[in-house]
Order: sequence, then structure tokens, then C-alpha cells
Amino acid sequence: MGLVLINSIDLVFPHAIPSESLIAQWMLQHSSCQEMAGLKNGNAQAVTNSALAQELERVLENLPAAGKLLENPEGQPDDLAHDAYFQVRRVENDEPAVFVRGVLTARLILLKDVGEEAVTISRDQLESIDQAFADLLSCLRGGTVNSATLVTDWRLSDETPHAMKRWVRGHLIFAALTQGLIVSFRALGHALRAGNVDEVRRWSDLSISLLNGSAGAFIFTGDFPPEEYENVIRPSMTPPMSAIGLSGLMSADHRFMAQIMRDMRPALKSLAEQEPERHDRIAAAVSAVYDSHIHVCERFVGPRPSILTAGRTERSGPSLIEQFKTLRLKPFEHPQRALRLTANRQQAALGQCPFQK
Repeated sequence: MGLVLINSIDLVFPHAIPSESLIAQWMLQHSSCQEMAGLKNGNAQAVTNSALAQELERVLENLPAAGKLLENPEGQPDDLAHDAYFQVRRVENDEPAVFVRGVLTARLILLKDVGEEAVTISRDQLESIDQAFADLLSCLRGGTVNSATLVTDWRLSDETPHAMKRWVRGHLIFAALTQGLIVSFRALGHALRAGNVDEVRRWSDLSISLLNGSAGAFIFTGDFPPEEYENVIRPSMTPPMSAIGLSGLMSADHRFMAQIMRDMRPALKSLAEQEPERHDRIAAAVSAVYDSHIHVCERFVGPRPSILTAGRTERSGPSLIEQFKTLRLKPFEHPQRALRLTANRQQAALGQCPFQK
């Protein structure tokens, strides 16, 4: 494809996503993870994105190297083409260490990119992305989500945005958040099955934060002029520059997340009965993610088919995403609620949770 290396920051993802318990055990064994950059709130001093980036770099330098690059990665051709285009490297072994490194590095990419490239999205959208990473790290350390903002002084660059750099970096940030959601939803399922109310609330709140950050990440990824998508991005993802027509949907992480969304109806029924307000907030956050995707697609593609469906349908890219949105929200429809469950009813509902790994 002839793409130049966009990331000066080394980012790798685990080949298999570990459980929240394995990640927590690993973090407890490393002193630098006890302070974990960006989680020290409560002081009056303003924190800039550049200062937090420096702290993240320091923490990453003190973490041991982990993982072994997959020399002959196996996977569907679409997955491999997606990873190659977006410069995703996957490693095996030491999955908890690789996962934590990936989260920290994706957050570092966000903070540094904001200081290097022009940003026009709102401060709230930027904060939602950074907060999602901080909340993920906090919950994996045994804590909870924190409503306090972390970066209190966003220092924005006025440099002309580099469309390809933002496109690739934004997809990497979104992929890291997606992996976090996979961990969070699994943990939520375990908590529902165990009947642990505090854990249900903790992982529900994290899932909401990660979904909100994902919605912001979509807008961040598309934060460059539409003509740059037309003249630079789209040609790079289609023949002859690419062997096949590429799409951000060609991702193993996205496919795994979609499978979880399809299988989670029983778990969401349990959640609706126990925590109806959190159930509805998760549904609203899922809807917001798809609305953000639709917004970017309308801005770049308009009434045309997406790259993924060009030549196969005349349906526009935005209408196709709207269809995906409807499917993903199906498990949230018509929840069976009750003010109070008997012990037997509660156990029966919890026993249906599909996340039992």
C-alpha cells in the first residue's frame, strides 16, 4: 500500500484478550501500576495533556517488555488486511502485560496527537476519550470510575491536521477502547451471575464510560476536512492502492464485540431487573456510538455506499450503519422489570448470563 509509518509510539495489542482478574493480578505485581499515570486527582493544580503524556511515558519506560510478536499471524484475510493498514501489531504470551501497555499507549497517542495536530472537536468529546482510559485503568486496579476530569487544561495545536495520521491514530484509540469494552462486558456478566451488586454497578459504570469514550473517538478520528477523506483516505483503502476494499469493520476486535452484543440479551435482562437506570444508560451510550459513526460517515461518504459495500448495494453508508445500530439495540428492547425479585427469580435470571468464561 505504500503507507508511511504514522506512529512514532510503539503500540501492540494482545492476540487474546485476558480477563479482568488476570489483568488485576498483573497490575498488583508492578509498583508503577499502583500510581498509574493520570489517576492522581484531587489537587488544585491544572494538568495539561502534555504533562500527562510525559507521566505516561515515564510509566511505560518502567514497565517490563512483554509479549512475542506473532511471526505468522492467523486470522481471516479481512482481519489481516485491516491490521496491516492501521499498523496494528498483535503479540502472544503475557496478555495482561500487553493489554495494560496497550491501554497506556493508546492514551498517550491521544494526548500527544492533540498537541501535535489541530483539533476542532469539543472539549467534552476529548475529555470523554481520556476519561474512558482513566476509568478503565482505575477499575482494573480495583477502583471505580471517577467523574472528576483528569486533563484540566487541554493544550491544542494549531498545526494543519494530517488526515492519514489522525485516521490511523484514531482507529488505534478506538480499538483499544473496544478491547476495554470486551473486558468490561465480560466482567459485568461475571458479576451478574455471581449476584454481586457492587461489581455489577462498577462494571456497568465502566461500560458506560468506555462507550461514551468510543463515541468521542469516532468524532476525533474524522476530525479533518472531508476533501482529505476523498482525496487521500478513501483511495488508500481501495484498489489499486489496497488489494481489497478496506473498512474499519474488518477488525477482529469489532467482530468479537459484535458477537458479545448479540449474545448479551439474557445478561441485559438481568441488568434491567437489578439496575434499570444503568441498563438504560448503557443503551443510550450504545446508541451514541452509532450516532457518532453515522455522523462521520454522512460527512465523508454522504449518500454513496461505503467502501465495504460498494459494488454490492446502492444503500448509502450511513443507512447501513443505521441498520447495524438497530440490530445492536435489539437486546435492550422491552426489558422485563420488577421492583423486587425473589431469591429464586434472581438466581434464575443470573443463571442465564452468557459470559461464563
